[in-house]
Amino acid sequence: MNFFEKLLEEKCKEEGTQYYQIQWGYDKKLYSSILSAVNESYPSYTDHGKSHSDSILNNILKMFGEEILNDLSSLDVWLLLEATYLHDCGMFISLERAQKIIEEDGFINFIKNIHYNPKDSLYKYAVQFSLEEGGIKYKNLNYTPKKELAMKYLISSYKRNNHAFELQETTKKRGDKLLPIRLYKILDLICESHCWYFEELDKLPQKESGIINEIGHPRFISYLLRIGDLLDIDNNRMDYIQTRDLEKDIPIDSKLHLDKHLSIIHFRIDSERIEISSLVDCGLTSYEVAEITNLWFEYLQKEYSNQLHSWKDVVPSNFLGTLPTLGTLKTEIKDYEYIDPKYKPKFSINLEDISELLMGDSIYKNKETAIRELIQNSIDATYLKLFEEKKDTNDLNKPLSQNEKKDYFKGKEIKILIDKKFDKCTDKFNCWEITIKDSGVGISKNTLKYILNTGSSSKNYQKKNIIEQMPYWLRPSGNFGIGFQSIFMLTEEVHIKSKDLYTNDEIDVILFKPSKKNQVYFKKTSFNYNKKIGTEIKFNYYTTKISQSFRYEETFSKKVVEEFDALIDNEFDTEIINIIDMINKVNLYSLIDIDVTKDGIPLELDKKLLTNIKCKSNEKFEIELLNCRGFGSGGMNALYFKNQFIEDKKSIGLKFLNFKINIIGFKAKDIMEINRNSLKSSFYNKEILELRSSIFKYIFENYLKKSVEDVENEILMFYLYYKNLFEEYKILLSKEKIQSIKERVFDIEISKNCSINDIMINEEIEIENVKQEYGASFVKILPNNKDINTYQLDFILSIILEENKYFIQTKEKNDAIKLIKVDNYENEKIDIEYETQIKNILKLQKISMFSLKLGRIFLCYNGNFLKLKLKKHLEKTEIEQWIYYDSYTGGYLSFAHELRSFINRNLILCPFFMRTKNILIYNELIREKYINFCFKNRLDENTTKEEITFEVDELVESLKEKFKNDGIEIKSK
Repeated sequence: MNFFEKLLEEKCKEEGTQYYQIQWGYDKKLYSSILSAVNESYPSYTDHGKSHSDSILNNILKMFGEEILNDLSSLDVWLLLEATYLHDCGMFISLERAQKIIEEDGFINFIKNIHYNPKDSLYKYAVQFSLEEGGIKYKNLNYTPKKELAMKYLISSYKRNNHAFELQETTKKRGDKLLPIRLYKILDLICESHCWYFEELDKLPQKESGIINEIGHPRFISYLLRIGDLLDIDNNRMDYIQTRDLEKDIPIDSKLHLDKHLSIIHFRIDSERIEISSLVDCGLTSYEVAEITNLWFEYLQKEYSNQLHSWKDVVPSNFLGTLPTLGTLKTEIKDYEYIDPKYKPKFSINLEDISELLMGDSIYKNKETAIRELIQNSIDATYLKLFEEKKDTNDLNKPLSQNEKKDYFKGKEIKILIDKKFDKCTDKFNCWEITIKDSGVGISKNTLKYILNTGSSSKNYQKKNIIEQMPYWLRPSGNFGIGFQSIFMLTEEVHIKSKDLYTNDEIDVILFKPSKKNQVYFKKTSFNYNKKIGTEIKFNYYTTKISQSFRYEETFSKKVVEEFDALIDNEFDTEIINIIDMINKVNLYSLIDIDVTKDGIPLELDKKLLTNIKCKSNEKFEIELLNCRGFGSGGMNALYFKNQFIEDKKSIGLKFLNFKINIIGFKAKDIMEINRNSLKSSFYNKEILELRSSIFKYIFENYLKKSVEDVENEILMFYLYYKNLFEEYKILLSKEKIQSIKERVFDIEISKNCSINDIMINEEIEIENVKQEYGASFVKILPNNKDINTYQLDFILSIILEENKYFIQTKEKNDAIKLIKVDNYENEKIDIEYETQIKNILKLQKISMFSLKLGRIFLCYNGNFLKLKLKKHLEKTEIEQWIYYDSYTGGYLSFAHELRSFINRNLILCPFFMRTKNILIYNELIREKYINFCFKNRLDENTTKEEITFEVDELVESLKEKFKNDGIEIKSK
């Protein structure tokens, strides 16, 4: 008889309530019998039998002591005894109940969902059974005891969370009840309450009358049950013989909970203090066990805090006991530690910064791209290390060539070892151990947090502050995080050893693939003064011994393919060669050399100098002329980001020359797609002007400063073609030099025996389309009678329209024009009536793929209404920038694209807003705004507003008259 049973006996005699003792005597036998079978129903769980109930009572006794507990009423003692024994009886699963469970739709769906999820800890048990119309069947008819256990594991997991609400099988066996029914109902609620949220305890009465004068306190009894239950964490809650027998076969979740109890090394409960310490020593599952233990401690802390705040409201008025002080609840891991003292390290995603990742189907095209990301991390770390070594000097901020930059990294090479692990190879697969070593700044515990939290590197403000002080060329190309985690495309386990420059932290970490284990093992390390700053990353990469495909375009792949003899060779492992080729590509232009050995033999990697132009520390682009291509569309520029080639085919829209462009003044995330293979469109939209400015400055500094005789024709042509842009970027040449360039370019043969001078001397020039060949269009220029392509025409017109003034006459056929020289700008015009231009544009809205989207446009000046002709350089408000002349919507004019410089300086504003293909809008507000715009941008400064107003009204009335018979309405709104 335990203390509480003796106390019940005494209280019943004292209060004349012997029925409680009699009822308890019967119920104890019933509950004990049922609890003895619970462990049979839950073979993988800790003990929930009679000893668990006794432990709860003992914990309560230790917290308050006999003297305090003597003040409980007989009803309170009865409720406490009954609840501690009854609360887990719902876990008992009889054969009859088990049969009903396996027929339930809920259980069948439970099994089905496990079948769908191979990662589920119960998967290996569920797949031993098949789901058929007749119910659950054994997949294999051969009986083994493990199949019986498997079904027990499945049923117990299915019912575990509801056991507190399934006491009916027990309570209906009570037989004759000696007490009022309401007391049994309250008892059942107390038992259920051990699984309630704390806020739900208000459903229990604070006080309850007994069978005579005694008062019970159901809510207080629930408090005692809950805190006593949570404190039953000591390491005697398992059957050691059964545990050893089932240890290798029980579900992993159960094994972790068993290890949680076994890890307890200090346990104190008395009226003064509660203290629990755990030392987890479970090898590679230590973090999981520690996490479960900490979670249990969190439950205990939360329950304790809630009870403490409500204690005075629920305890009996004569009960003088208080909760003991909750002292240290501590978890340590043998040989491992936490990065964060509260949480197990694991991979997670920073959703704020990683939305781009979620938008794509696949970040990287080829899995070997992952090795590039690891090497890039090493390069970035080495850049930071060099900066820390040199930041107090001015060495890194002076203009430097690529050779001079490379010299700074001597002795800081990145070393990569690729070694076949024969003991891990199989008949079909090779196992390669790949090790990457650098002498960069290393990885601290804090940096590791950012690696684990994908996409959070932008929150590493300490690193950001350092980077902002670095010259552009030395700044790291990107953030740790997404790039690093791409390594799991190659492997499922990575081992990192590192020593950090800033903190002297040493880390020894094993990372597992997030989609598999999502586990990180952080080994304890001791400070080693002799250990060098830097990082070593090691992982195993499994490849197919006989590959089904190969690439032939890369250095090492070519060699392997050309030397492969399928008759005598045993292996054709191209996957590991693809890795080496990727390393070779990274090394090609890298400022830091990469040393690679394969099976102990050094490999000779390709190495080139990207440019040898000296670049200032604040320049965002390193630019070098790649070649002069002459006439042609677009550009075949070679783009690099931080010395790494970008597979980007976008044009920067410059003719005649191709450039090698190394982008160094931007963050990777701002300009690169996540796969690093191409630039974002937003980069072109935002930075194209600055890039072009850098190109023009480069051309000026390296070529245009020279004597004209020493400069290639294409560069001089480039200058003349983009002369206005050069001047916009404040790159100005003397009039004498410009004249020298013109004289040289004008004499260049555009076509055989035909120069620009030969064309410009003509008073009239006729241009007509003649043929298409190999994707290019050709035109004939008369009277010179020369066939040229449209790229040549574009250049010729850009020059002659700048040098001379012309009246452009359209030919009857729509693919020819005539340019007739005129003596001044005022006489420049095109012979297309305004109403014809408007009608053609309206027609294009219906039929053209380049349909007009905006209804306010310019028209070509045709010689009429001179006072409405606009000056060359228009003054536009920000909103007025959307008024434009689109060469596509002007498709009724042959060679509109090539004539754009002429058109842009010979414009009037269309007075109407084009609403639809047959509706034009004109009203007083439009009239007023139109007049103001024309006056502000008038060609002749002497023209008055009254003169403009008169011509506006004349133009509108004449167009209205002409549109009357064309089915085009002019409305006011």
